[in-house]
Amino acid sequence: MDAIGRWWDHRNPLPYILPLVLYTFLAVSPEGLSPGELAVRFVLQTLVAGVALLAAWPVYQSLNWRVPLITLPVAIAGGVLWIVLATGSYEWRLLETVGVPSLQQMAARPQFNPNPTFDGSALYVVFLAARTIGLVAVVPLAEELFLRGFLLRYIGSPQWSERNVGDLTRWGWPAVVVYAIVSHPAEPLAAAAWFTLVTALAWRTRSFAACLVAHSVANAMLLVYVLAWEDWRLW
Repeated sequence: MDAIGRWWDHRNPLPYILPLVLYTFLAVSPEGLSPGELAVRFVLQTLVAGVALLAAWPVYQSLNWRVPLITLPVAIAGGVLWIVLATGSYEWRLLETVGVPSLQQMAARPQFNPNPTFDGSALYVVFLAARTIGLVAVVPLAEELFLRGFLLRYIGSPQWSERNVGDLTRWGWPAVVVYAIVSHPAEPLAAAAWFTLVTALAWRTRSFAACLVAHSVANAMLLVYVLAWEDWRLW
C-alpha cells in the first residue's frame, strides 16, 4: 500500500500524464468499424481514461479548487474564440494568400458524420453519451492535469510540485502553445489562442479548477455547435 501511495503521490509526474496518454492512445478511427465496434471503442476509450483519472484522485488534493467569478466569462469567451477561429481557417487562408502551399488538407482531421453510420439505432445513444462524457469531462480533466497540473509547473523548476498552478516560468507558455499546435494541427490558430487564454486564466487565478471549468465549458460549446450545425470537421 505504501508503494501504491508513493506511485500516486502528487510529486510523481505519472498521475498527471497517464490519463491523457491513455485517452490519446485509445483514440478511435471510425473507418471500417461497424456501429457496435465504434460504440464499444468510444466507451472503452472514455472508461479507461476515466479510471486512470479516478486512480489519480490523491493528487487532486494538492491543487487549488477555488472557482473565481472571472472563470465563467472567460470560459464562454474561450468557447466562442475557438469556434470562430477554427471555422474561419484564417491561418490557412493567409498561407494561400502569400503563395505558400496550404497544408490544411494534410492537417485536417477525419470528418465523421455519425448519422449514416448509426442510422437512428440505439447504439447512437451509447456513442453520443461516451463522446459527450469524453469531451466535456474526461478530456478537460486529463489535459488540464497534464498542462496546468504538471507541465507549466515542471518546466524550469526542480521543485515543481511545490509551485502553484499558474506560476509561469520563461518557457512555460511557449511549451503550452507548442503542445496546443501539435495536438490540434487542423486548427493551430484556434488552439494557440485558446490555450494561451487558459494559461492566462491560470496565471491570473492560480486555480486549477478555473482552468478545468473553462476547458469543460468550451468543449461543451464546441460539441453543441458540431451537433447543431453538423460541422463534422471539428468533431
